[in-house]
Amino acid sequence: MSAYEVARRALQLLREENPGIEEFYTRLSDIVRHYLEGQLGLHAPERTTEEFLYEMSHDHALSVEHKELLGAFLAESDLVKFARFQPGDDDKQRAFAAAEKFVEETGEVGPPSRLSLDSEQQQATSRIPVQPS
Repeated sequence: MSAYEVARRALQLLREENPGIEEFYTRLSDIVRHYLEGQLGLHAPERTTEEFLYEMSHDHALSVEHKELLGAFLAESDLVKFARFQPGDDDKQRAFAAAEKFVEETGEVGPPSRLSLDSEQQQATSRIPVQPS
């Protein structure tokens, strides 16, 4: 399953479960961070937001618009997780919509996840004709 498909399913599950604010933002941030690692190879899950945004600023896989969307989303998530910011329902819906938009719009930007890449490489390799020497 591609990183895109994993993220889409995780977002759907999060929407259905609709947990409390802190859990919601923690899970939403984790979904996006793991998606970024699987889809674009950016090591988001194990970095702080500042470290990740710095790395991302030097990467050309994302448009400026997507970098700004992601930066604002991750900053808001950090406020909820670490500064005990209490967003309203409108903020929560906007954060979810931003994460969903990011995943949808970047689904075709980067390489497939490692799992699907391995399988695609195997299929492509098996189709390469062998030329006699």
